[in-house]
Amino acid sequence: FIRSYQPSVKGHGGQIKKAVETLLAAKRPVIYSGGGVIWSNASKQLTELAHRLNLPFINPCIPKDWKGYTIRYIYKDTVYNIEVKNIGNIEYGVSSITVDGKSVGEYVKLHDDKVEHFITVELSN
Repeated sequence: FIRSYQPSVKGHGGQIKKAVETLLAAKRPVIYSGGGVIWSNASKQLTELAHRLNLPFINPCIPKDWKGYTIRYIYKDTVYNIEVKNIGNIEYGVSSITVDGKSVGEYVKLHDDKVEHFITVELSN
């Protein structure tokens, strides 16, 4: 507990507008979010923004003892199989992302190419 910390639960319209403009202008946009999104109950809105802008994001925060999990995500007519592996036994910290066996850094652009894809997200220090 930080005595002087007074988190806001209401978004600032000007900051939100600037963030959207920045995302739209970016060549490789990325959204980084933290616990404030969950705390302010804005997960649905952030997910909707990412979907509208075609900005997939995976930033898992899971119990240390979880080995991982899988997601089958369908984007239009294309299937994305996402596997999160907790190889470092940590709660959060993405160390690598691969798509179809190829490293992609921090960003995965979704394509509706009607081909099944496999994404692996590894958590480690």
